[in-house]
Amino acid sequence: MVFSPNNSLQSLLNSLMKSGATSNLALIRLLDDYREYHVMLVVVGGFFLLILLVLILVFRRKVKESSRQENRGWTFQRKMYFSFGVLSVVVGLLLAVIVAANVGTVLRPRPGFVGTIEMLGTPSAGTQRAKLDEAFTRWLHSGRATMPPAIRAAIDDRLAWQRPKAIISSILLALCAVLSSCIWRTLLRRSLVGRAAPMEKSRALRLGGVTSVALCLVLMLMVMGNTQGAIAPLCDDTRLRVAVFPVYTGVRVIFTTVKITSWA
Repeated sequence: MVFSPNNSLQSLLNSLMKSGATSNLALIRLLDDYREYHVMLVVVGGFFLLILLVLILVFRRKVKESSRQENRGWTFQRKMYFSFGVLSVVVGLLLAVIVAANVGTVLRPRPGFVGTIEMLGTPSAGTQRAKLDEAFTRWLHSGRATMPPAIRAAIDDRLAWQRPKAIISSILLALCAVLSSCIWRTLLRRSLVGRAAPMEKSRALRLGGVTSVALCLVLMLMVMGNTQGAIAPLCDDTRLRVAVFPVYTGVRVIFTTVKITSWA
């Protein structure tokens, strides 16, 4: 296949996928990385799903115990365990859908990969993305497994901040989970002993507890997204963009994944 500067990366990928090319080693490497990207989401998402399932069982038991021990209706203790149980179920169901969808992508990566090609678009001439697109195009035209230096450098630049970000977000998630547990345990202990805290302090504790839970959810998504990017950087973000769009938020993992798997 002869390289032409007029051929866009998007059109070349579409052409290769439609032809069912199986001998292009560069394309095979992209597909392998794309599969690995989704494998990581299955692994990390499955890990968090397992934790949520354990929490659901724990909160269910706590709700039953509190209802047997107290005959005062919906006490703070019962409301707290019930609320956390419902939240765990909702988040768990969402994670279950994402994990199940990505299992399908792992088993059949080509249909999902075709869907991501439509996200690439055409970059403006002279931009960093245009240069990377040209490097990818030349690589795919060559059909070789070895990545060009430009792509390798872009991946190294991305990993230089994505790997530390994955580690830091994991540590922050653990710390935030401990902080949230301490806050809610304090509120629960005060409700059980009947010791009323000053209104301002009580509101501050509850606000801190709710905020810490929300932060845990955001950090969980960040851990998932950054772990994927650190393990499979070649097809990170909307896949194939490498360091073209360095801004990556964990929330995009959900929406991008659901959209891609719907195309598959």
